[in-house]
Amino acid sequence: RVLVEVRWLQMLSDCGHLPQVPTFGPAAKKALDDIAANFSVEDGARVKEIERTTNHDVKAIEYFLKERVADVAAGAPGDADVGALVAAQEFIHFACTSEDINNLSYALMIKDANSEVLLPAVDGIIATLTDLAREHAELPMLSRTHGQTATPSTVGKEIANVVARLRRQRACWAAAPQLGKIA
Repeated sequence: RVLVEVRWLQMLSDCGHLPQVPTFGPAAKKALDDIAANFSVEDGARVKEIERTTNHDVKAIEYFLKERVADVAAGAPGDADVGALVAAQEFIHFACTSEDINNLSYALMIKDANSEVLLPAVDGIIATLTDLAREHAELPMLSRTHGQTATPSTVGKEIANVVARLRRQRACWAAAPQLGKIA
């Protein structure tokens, strides 16, 4: 959610259609990028603390970001670039619904989980099974169909069939788009 809110504010700054949101310079952009990139467990606890007051998860993120922008400004008094960020802080979450922020956040979490956890794990399983299929390519086994014995096969061939199915499903999973919308 923090990342989506940060990117939204950066987009408002870049688009130039809102005179109240100046174009951010490098220091302001870096400050926002750092807030999102360095979000910590302590930051999460602060968001939860704010949420206890607001009773609203996304509003708590908005207030958290305003706090962090104030922290950046306090650390760089007189910096015009950071001043532009402070001037624009009331436009954090501007024209967004909670659903805009949440659905994009969940899509990004799923995308990251796929690329960083799920697909690498499936790739490891495929590699292990491929090795086993080769190792047992000539090991005979009795096949079964409808609970009865059938034409003999090899352990390697049967494992190779599983690998082929896993590769097909992995390709489908990797190609599935993570959709989101914003108002």
